[in-house]
Amino acid sequence: MRLFVSIDFAKNICSKLHERLPELPGWKKTKVEQIHLTLFFLGDCSKNEMNEITGELKQISFSPFEMEIDGLGVFPNQKNPKILWYGVKKNNELLLLQNDISKRLKHFSKKPVRKKFIPHITVGRRKSGVGSDRQIDQLLGEEMAGLQTGIRYFSLKQSILKPEGSEHHILQKFYSKTAG
Repeated sequence: MRLFVSIDFAKNICSKLHERLPELPGWKKTKVEQIHLTLFFLGDCSKNEMNEITGELKQISFSPFEMEIDGLGVFPNQKNPKILWYGVKKNNELLLLQNDISKRLKHFSKKPVRKKFIPHITVGRRKSGVGSDRQIDQLLGEEMAGLQTGIRYFSLKQSILKPEGSEHHILQKFYSKTAG
């Protein structure tokens, strides 16, 4: 099973993020139901590993917090963008949660764990073209009002790769101390 840990958003937040982004030639927008913020990518795991991962995640204690989604960015860089994403305003609670998850799960990861976590919500992938993109440059320069959202849980999810794109399924939700 291909697994990852994420923060999921209410449907109205996902819809707003999707609607804000225009259709762009050469780019594929993330489907509304696939919008999330990845906290930790695990990769292919066995059923036994999944059970151990679930046990580790159940031990995480965090309080509900607010998060502001704000502004667009690209990976790897503006000269040759491949991934379009919304960023998150600096948020200590989010960073603490991700750090706790990372410490508990790093030995399960099938890829090297990045040193620095860059919280982002992927909303588009480049399907054709290389080099800079004038439309992307213009979008990156626009002011955008932030979206506030409350975070009450995170999820362990399975990603199933299909020719038409990946499909994500929530395996389990892990709620904050006071949510549930």
